[in-house]
Amino acid sequence: MPTKQPSFLARTTLGPPNYLLVAMATVFMLAMAPLGAWKAAQRTSNQAQSWLAASHGVAKLDREFRDQFADQQFIQVSWDDCTLGKPGKLATLARTLQGAPGIARIETGPQWIERLTSAPYGWAEEGAVARLEGTFVGPTQRDERGASLGQASRLTCLAAYLTPIAAADDAQVAAVLEQIRRAAAESGVDPASLRVAGPAIDSLRVGQESTWAMLRWGGLAVLLGSTICLWRLRSFQLAALVSIPAIASGAATLAIVYYSGVLEVLALDRSLPLLGVADSLVLATPLLTYALTLLASLRMVYYYRDARLSQGVAGAAERAVSDGWPAWAIVALLFAAVMGAFCYSELLPLRRFGLFAGMGALASVGAVLSIIPVWLHRFPTDERQIQAIAGPRRDGSLSPRLAAIFETAISGRGMMAGFGLLVFLLALAGVRGLAPATQLPVALADRSTLASDYDWFGARIGHAVPMEVVLKIPDLRNRRPDESAEADGQQYRMTLAEQLSLVDEVEQRVRTLPEISGTLSAATLQPAAGGQIDDEEIASIVRQDCNNLELLQAERRAGSSEQTGVQLWRISGRLMAATPGVELDYLSSRARLRSAVAPIVLSYEQRDWLVRELHERGGQLQRADVCVLYHGGADSDAPAANSPEALFSSLMARSGVQGGAVKYFNLAQLERGDEINADAVGRASETLKYAHAVILASQPADLAVAGRVAVAMEQLAQAGVNAVDVSKLPAIEESATQLAVQSGGPGPILFEMTGTPIIAATITEELVATLDNASYWIIPGLIAAMMCVVWHPVVGLATVAAVTLPLALTLGVMGWAGVKFDLGIVLVAGLGLGTAFDSAVHYVAWYRRGIEAGLFRQEAARMAYARCAPATVDGALAVGIGLTVLALSPVTSLHELGIAALGLELASLFASLVVMPAIMASPLTGMMGADAAPEDAAVEVAPVRIVLPGEGDGEIRPSRTDVAAAGVPAPAHRGRSGVPTGNETAAADGPHATLQAKLQRLRHVGGE
Repeated sequence: MPTKQPSFLARTTLGPPNYLLVAMATVFMLAMAPLGAWKAAQRTSNQAQSWLAASHGVAKLDREFRDQFADQQFIQVSWDDCTLGKPGKLATLARTLQGAPGIARIETGPQWIERLTSAPYGWAEEGAVARLEGTFVGPTQRDERGASLGQASRLTCLAAYLTPIAAADDAQVAAVLEQIRRAAAESGVDPASLRVAGPAIDSLRVGQESTWAMLRWGGLAVLLGSTICLWRLRSFQLAALVSIPAIASGAATLAIVYYSGVLEVLALDRSLPLLGVADSLVLATPLLTYALTLLASLRMVYYYRDARLSQGVAGAAERAVSDGWPAWAIVALLFAAVMGAFCYSELLPLRRFGLFAGMGALASVGAVLSIIPVWLHRFPTDERQIQAIAGPRRDGSLSPRLAAIFETAISGRGMMAGFGLLVFLLALAGVRGLAPATQLPVALADRSTLASDYDWFGARIGHAVPMEVVLKIPDLRNRRPDESAEADGQQYRMTLAEQLSLVDEVEQRVRTLPEISGTLSAATLQPAAGGQIDDEEIASIVRQDCNNLELLQAERRAGSSEQTGVQLWRISGRLMAATPGVELDYLSSRARLRSAVAPIVLSYEQRDWLVRELHERGGQLQRADVCVLYHGGADSDAPAANSPEALFSSLMARSGVQGGAVKYFNLAQLERGDEINADAVGRASETLKYAHAVILASQPADLAVAGRVAVAMEQLAQAGVNAVDVSKLPAIEESATQLAVQSGGPGPILFEMTGTPIIAATITEELVATLDNASYWIIPGLIAAMMCVVWHPVVGLATVAAVTLPLALTLGVMGWAGVKFDLGIVLVAGLGLGTAFDSAVHYVAWYRRGIEAGLFRQEAARMAYARCAPATVDGALAVGIGLTVLALSPVTSLHELGIAALGLELASLFASLVVMPAIMASPLTGMMGADAAPEDAAVEVAPVRIVLPGEGDGEIRPSRTDVAAAGVPAPAHRGRSGVPTGNETAAADGPHATLQAKLQRLRHVGGE
């Protein structure tokens, strides 16, 4: 008599038992995970400037700026008693740090004041302090009655400018911070009282906070999740068994990051890895892998429970794997494919997240299939523990609550479908209201030290986030005071005083922005009134100081010392930090900055155009009679302040026009109603034709008014007026390969904007673009994938609605509540889609098995529900409640995930326990061959167990009255019947032979 073949794990094909070989391979793979995870956590990089792809235009501008102004990354240091009246400790600290490793130079408020009050600048102390207020010097402090405490009460600070090598390495930045603390202690300042901020430490602090948050709050989330598993599984062994693979998968995900970086360096010959480096988003990815692995582990335990209940302990682990591995593989592949859509983003953190989240999901399947079955095979769970999770009747049946939810879902499936559709539409409306948080992309919560220090500086000294404007003035435009400004007739060349005037004009406009506390530029070093800046000796000193302070540089070609013939004038504004609770929009700040600077630069370009126009007519701008046209109210005699006409007129007045001022003419005087009056044009032309140039500097915003202005300009020109329209200038052609010093001809003045806020605004735009583009790929791909899983297009489309409902509902609530999102939204999206994939794919897989076994659609839906619901509920509770503690984290991405986790899991339960069964029990699934039970067979009795092909006594379905005995015909079943027919009836023996016979008669009477 043949003996029964041992199960796979018990076989000894290669000598040792297979379970031992699998265990050895698993231990070998996981042994490298702790070291790799620790190394990855130690090598974080959160520098915002490295988040954009190298080919991105803003990233290129930022690299160019850093190449030209190498030592512009700074650390700002102060403390509560660091005032102008007590400069001793600050001076000692500055002397101690001067020349320290990693520090290029030290600047303090008192040093700046001393510089400005000395020759050749000659500012009084009050004037020097006023020029530095908001950057190195704070406002005057006041007593309880509001009285000023004088200049000596003003707080001041020290700025340590780092070398490029030190600023690019978080480890060296940490070393510099440690030097500052030691030097502070030597200077008599308590290191604990130091306030430290600035762009150089953002990456370091965020990396430290992220790592600490993962260890503290991530560890607490794992502990709480394990406690929920213990409560639900009622076994320390099973709770540990589902938690260990989840923790191992999370560690493996982080290890993959490190080893990928090693592979990049070794295989691609890179000095530093591009993708294989952890940032704050990648550091949070293991929590996502942990959650998805925990869901899979719980399903494995429940499949093992069912295998034990049906056929005993022998081979139960292998049967559990057989039940679930196709669904686990599909879930992992679907999740990896969806995450792969982020790999096409222009943001490197999203590329890394998409890559390593997908790889972590694939690795989690290996962890679940290797750890849990081997343990359960070698150390089978005690029968009492199996019975404890086997339902109220200890046979695997559903609890009354879950059964009631199912019956409600399928009995009122029309109402449930309508309610689900309504919720889905409301959620989509909320999603459309989602708005990005245009903050620092690495912003921390207000509980973090970094955010607190930024707020301290903003309130007491000045903001510490630099926003840079760089004016590019070609050397071709330089002239000495004794040279003509219009020598070549192509442009207006400027003296050093005039160039400083341009810088000062831009600086003053930048200072008017409400979020800017102060600015530094070459104009800060302008000598006081009466100073002879055009004196060659004084000009040389000013230029040298500007070069030393990196406020003026001669532009060099990238990677070369060759100069391009362009001078770079830097205006550095100190912008408010977008810390939590601060209403600041960096997109709006960028737009306001551009609106402040662009009109000034445009007016200089318009002046060049006017110079060329006048020289072509044989004239020149010097002592020219110039009239500026504008469109204002009927009683207006001058354009509005700060309008383009006013800016242009002010520039003309400083350019030597006749009388040192321009005339104005209001074009509204030519209008009669909605038309231009020809007589009025004739009278105006008699006056205007004597002017050397009648200038239109800007077009009205109103299109109708702009049309009338165009007609007026045409009629004035026909009347002999020298009308010049500089409101629409032709585009300036530039060549990246031709040096300006070699080109000759006009050299335009250009400006560029960069700095952390500009990068943050760009990151926000790219995040929104990535989410939009990803949705264009993910949604059609998800529809196609679910159609393949369900094997029907219409049912697959309905299933997609159930899959996306939890995420849509969560994001919709965020949109309705006005919650703004940042990069952390991809963690919420990953958790929502991963959870939905897990429940939907497993449910559909069991539903299809029921249909193929010959069950009616409601029976198949009930059977799939019984198989999947317990694990779905336990997983949602463990993940949702466990990750909720992340809401206490100071890292915004983890904070957002923690806030959304529980709501997301509750929405997932609604979709899994209500919407999905309602869809599968509905007539919609008749399209895929799922037949309905005969209407006459409506009488129900208590649920009993049936035998599916190739399985033991493991599935739950409701028995029916013997409708076949009454001769009630049933529709022909399209799937493979799971009951024996004909002469095979004898094979259906056992305790349920009678039921099998009833099923046979029910499905074949009248049809065969």
